Amino acid sequence: MTETTTTPLQRLFEFLLYLGYAAERLVPGPDLHFESLLVALDPEQPKTEGPPPEAQYVAQIFFSEDILKHADLVELQPELARASTLQFLLTLPLHYSGLSSQRLLEAYQLLMTCSQILPIGYLGINQEQQVYLNYALKAENQNIGIPLIVEILEQLGFFIQIMMPSLRALKDSDQPLSELVTGIEKALVGQAQVAAAG
Repeated sequence: MTETTTTPLQRLFEFLLYLGYAAERLVPGPDLHFESLLVALDPEQPKTEGPPPEAQYVAQIFFSEDILKHADLVELQPELARASTLQFLLTLPLHYSGLSSQRLLEAYQLLMTCSQILPIGYLGINQEQQVYLNYALKAENQNIGIPLIVEILEQLGFFIQIMMPSLRALKDSDQPLSELVTGIEKALVGQAQVAAAG
């Protein structure tokens, strides 16, 4: 009889499904040598007939050390066993390609300002000019408390919803950078007032 071991990400996946998150578990195979989860962070939509809409904001969650557990990297294995890093990566549905050099500079400034507002993680632009959010949670081992991970997902989802209108407006309009930042600040104040009233 073979004993199957439940991995920390498999356990997290089961809890996320129980909590109502739309999630998918990607297991290692011929095309993927490390386990990861895909978790939708879109706001909850009212139930409608037919298939649910495709998620816009999806966090990929994986352990960095799992990527590096490779036969060719034997010398790294003792170092990898000392600690764990749980990565949260959101590639947002927004590209800054085609912007003028001045507007691209403003995009970097806006992302830097947003990163300063974020309590966790940072925003950047990848090689394809697509905006992403990344956060790395350091831990002693891979047995990280599920409530902490759920709190991180909630925060990432909350701040993406607040910041995306200004991030999109930078590309789609000529709105000045200062107005875009003010829009984010007003949205945060508005959410704080709603939370205080409730």
